[in-house]
Amino acid sequence: MTDAPALAARGLSHRLADRVLYDGLDLDLRRGRICVVAGPNGAGKSTLLRALAGLDRPQAGRIELLGDSLAALSPAARARRLAYLPQHCPAEPDLLVREVVLLGRLPNLPRFGPPRDVDAAAAAAALARLGLGAFADRPVGQLSGGERQRVMLARMLAAEAAVVILDEPAAGLDIGHALGLYRHLRALAGEGVAVLVAEHDLDLARRHADDAVLLAAGRARVGPCSAVFSPEHLGAAFGVVARERDGRLWFEAST
Repeated sequence: MTDAPALAARGLSHRLADRVLYDGLDLDLRRGRICVVAGPNGAGKSTLLRALAGLDRPQAGRIELLGDSLAALSPAARARRLAYLPQHCPAEPDLLVREVVLLGRLPNLPRFGPPRDVDAAAAAAALARLGLGAFADRPVGQLSGGERQRVMLARMLAAEAAVVILDEPAAGLDIGHALGLYRHLRALAGEGVAVLVAEHDLDLARRHADDAVLLAAGRARVGPCSAVFSPEHLGAAFGVVARERDGRLWFEAST
């Protein structure tokens, strides 16, 4: 793995009218590693992810993607390098699953050109990777919420991007599919992809993350997951008493 981060952010800041979400945030996303963002509701997780994905301009600071200024890249060039999965990603219900997944290849298509064999192969591989091959010819509107979420993940994987950013992708998944999701993300990291995930399940985050960002009360803690997601820091961020027992977190209301 190269030492240079796949995505580097320096001095990012975002303020709302009445409060600061984060200020002077520095972050390196590295190939082969999973970084998880956590924090209370309204702390700025989605705001940060959208800035890092190039969808919103940061109020201050700069971001580089594979050594180039993120702001200077065209949307198509950015999408070939970085894939983003938002919390809510609707799809036309009459589209077939394989058609939805093939949409992930759009940034890689020749201008005005139809999908090529390599694009169909990438989409088929993404479907197979997530165990969705049997759903390929089913309209996406006939799927459950958890199944649709897996289809959207497959669409993102089909892009074959160097950086993937996912906003609470395990929401709506049962525990088996949530664990399977992180197994796929770990495999992606093993192939040299830089992975950034916003996650509300702190046990899942601590189990699978290499690095972490904890947003709370205008402050951002960034570093190795074991240090950032400590009971002390999590308790302070969420306003609870946090303890670790047998490798799991336990939370109690603060008195």
